[in-house]
Amino acid sequence: MTDLQSIAAIGDHKLKTDKYKALLDDFIKGNKTKDLESFVDHMLDEKTPLVVSRTMLQSFATSIANLPVESRKEIAVYALEKTQPRVVAFEEQVSIIRLDLAQVYEDQEDWIEAAKVLIAIPLESGNRVLEPDYKVNIYIKIAQLYLEEEESVDAEKYVNRASEMIHQVKSDELKLRYKVCFARIMDYKRQFMKAALRYYELSQIVGEPGQWDALQCSVICAILASAGPQRSRILATLYKDERTSKLEVHLILEKMFF
Repeated sequence: MTDLQSIAAIGDHKLKTDKYKALLDDFIKGNKTKDLESFVDHMLDEKTPLVVSRTMLQSFATSIANLPVESRKEIAVYALEKTQPRVVAFEEQVSIIRLDLAQVYEDQEDWIEAAKVLIAIPLESGNRVLEPDYKVNIYIKIAQLYLEEEESVDAEKYVNRASEMIHQVKSDELKLRYKVCFARIMDYKRQFMKAALRYYELSQIVGEPGQWDALQCSVICAILASAGPQRSRILATLYKDERTSKLEVHLILEKMFF
């Protein structure tokens, strides 16, 4: 009889849970990927009570971040594949695993794969009550990942989803990330007037060095925008902003203004 089977035979719920956790810790510390796969299989077995499997897969999901990167990726992919047939029962656990796996791909600059992993997080199933900040954070992260690959069309889809809930968001940092994504998408879409205004707004609320990047982008977009009263106003605003005198594009701005 294996350790997992021996623990399953224990009648006392607390003792059983403690034994499972101790075994899981041993597998994690020893980087025992095959044993971790067996652990996942055991927890997904119909014979394992759902109250136990949910608790232990939660511990599993939060623990795999302690594994070496390649093991972390391998066991996460395995767990996601195995939980797929019963994903409705393990949405929270699957979401934690997906967030961690996406971080691994992002660290490896595999932006599209990271985005795909996040897209599969169940946000609209209705089985969980999720705060707007949680949902918007994931939508914005997906958009940011697509923008890293200059996939502005895909990025815009997720910024639009975030737009529907941004008024409910409490986090100022999240609102700022949304504004940055929105400005970049307007830029990609060659809607330079909108982009210039958005970048200028950002230049007034972010710290260094971000404000200088935003200010420079605002000037460039204003220069590229179609002629008209709105463009003249933003060019005047930018020229009168003392900060623009320190930018590389100041000379061009000066020529455009006069």
